Amino acid sequence: MKFKVALLAAAVAFSAQAVAGENEARINQSGLGNTADAFQTGTGNELTAQQSHLLNDAKSVQKGQYNKAKVMQSGIHASADIYQAGYKNESRMDQSGFDDRAKSVQKGQYNTSDIEQDGMLDDGVRADVYQAGYANTSRIEQSGSGNDAVSVQKGQYNESDVTQSGYRNTADIYQAGYANLSKVKQGGGYGNDVVSVQKGQYNESRVTQSGIKASADVYQAGYANKSRIEQASYKNNADIVQKGEFNESRLSQTGKMNMADIYQAGHGNDSLIEQYRENSATVVQKGTYNESDILQDGLHDVADVFQAGYGNEARIAQSASGLGSLMTNTASIAQHGYNNNASIHQSGGANGATVYQY
Repeated sequence: MKFKVALLAAAVAFSAQAVAGENEARINQSGLGNTADAFQTGTGNELTAQQSHLLNDAKSVQKGQYNKAKVMQSGIHASADIYQAGYKNESRMDQSGFDDRAKSVQKGQYNTSDIEQDGMLDDGVRADVYQAGYANTSRIEQSGSGNDAVSVQKGQYNESDVTQSGYRNTADIYQAGYANLSKVKQGGGYGNDVVSVQKGQYNESRVTQSGIKASADVYQAGYANKSRIEQASYKNNADIVQKGEFNESRLSQTGKMNMADIYQAGHGNDSLIEQYRENSATVVQKGTYNESDILQDGLHDVADVFQAGYGNEARIAQSASGLGSLMTNTASIAQHGYNNNASIHQSGGANGATVYQY
C-alpha cells in the first residue's frame, strides 16, 4: 500500500485513513505546505501521523510485519523520517517548536526508538537514531535550541538514553554487542559535548553535564566495564578508555577548566578522580584489581598515577591552604608488581612528590 498526501493550501484541514492487506495508515494535517508519505508492505504494519501549521513533513517506510510508527508534529518546518524493516519494531516521535528534525532507522526485531523534541530557533534541534539487531532501545528527549543527538546501536538488548536541555549541546552514542547501556544527560548549559562508544557485553556508561563547553569522551571494549562522568561549571574535559572486564571509573569535575584522563586495561581495576578548579589528572591502570584515587581540591594542581600488575593501591590528595595555593602542586605515583601501596597528601602550593614502587 502506498499513501501520499500533498497539501499546498493555507488554512485547510485534511484527514485520511487507509487500510489494505491488514496495514493501516492514518494522517491528519492542518496548515500550509504539509507533506506526508507512507509506504507499507507486509502484514500488520501501522502508521499514525498528525501534523499542524506550516511546512511540516513526515515520511514512513515499513517493511515486514507488525511494525509501528507514530509521528506527532506541531510548529513550523518540522521534519520526521522513519524507516523500519523486520518484525515488531516501534518508533514514536513527538516534535513541537521551530525547525525540528528527527530520523529513525530500525532493522531487525523488537527494536524501539522514542524521540521527543521541543526546540526553538537557531537550527532547532536534531536527532538521528539507527538500530540494527534485536530488542535494542533508544530514547532521545530534547528541549531548548540547537541541540543535536545521534544514537547508533547494533546487536542485542543495547540501551541508549539521551536527555538534552539548554543550547547547542551535542551527544553521540555508538554501541555494538550485547546489553550495553549508555546514558547522557545534558541540562541547562551551553555547548557541551559527549561521545560514548561501547563494544562488547554489559558495558555501562553514564555522563552528566551542566555548565558551559564541557567535553566528555568514553570508549569501552570488553565485558561489564562501568564509567561515570559528572561535569559542571566551565570548559571541563574528561576522557575514559576501558578495555577488559569489570573495570570501573568515576570522574567528577565541579569547578572550571579541569582536565582528566583515565585508561584501564585488564580486569577489575578501579579509578576515582574528583577535581575542583583548573586541575589536571591522569590515571593509567594495566593488570588486575589495581585501585587509584585522586582528589584535587586546590588550584592548578597536577597528579599522575601509573599502575601495572596486581592489587596495587595509590592515593593522591591535593588541597588548598592559604596564598600558597595559587602555586602548582605536583604528585606522581608509579607502581609495578604486586600489592604495592602508596599515598601522597599535599596542602598549599609549590609541593612536589614522586613515588616509584617495584
